[in-house]
Amino acid sequence: MTPRPPRKIRVDGLEYRWVIQALDPGHVAVRVWHDGPGRRRQLVVSVEFDDFWLHFREIAAAGEGADELFNLEPVTPGLTAALVRAGIAGGWQPEATGEPAHFALVGDRTAFALVAEARR
Repeated sequence: MTPRPPRKIRVDGLEYRWVIQALDPGHVAVRVWHDGPGRRRQLVVSVEFDDFWLHFREIAAAGEGADELFNLEPVTPGLTAALVRAGIAGGWQPEATGEPAHFALVGDRTAFALVAEARR
């Protein structure tokens, strides 16, 4: 499977690029970086997400209750913009260089917190 090219997003007047990559069967990483010259420090946020195809049998068996058992909500541009803002509030400097800033999304996607986590 060929990785998708990075998507573009504009947040508070700055251009960013972002990609999603699988971490494990229950999490994805949202990787965001400032779209400017040079290699910029990335924001990497671990987000709970249950891959529909990996859990197809269990989801089909759960029927209408699958939403309560599995996190199937995709990562959207709106969530990505919120992650950028929260990352900046948490100390990520998008125009700096250096090692990625790693966080985990904790809580509901509409009212979440970012918690710093050790490098994966």
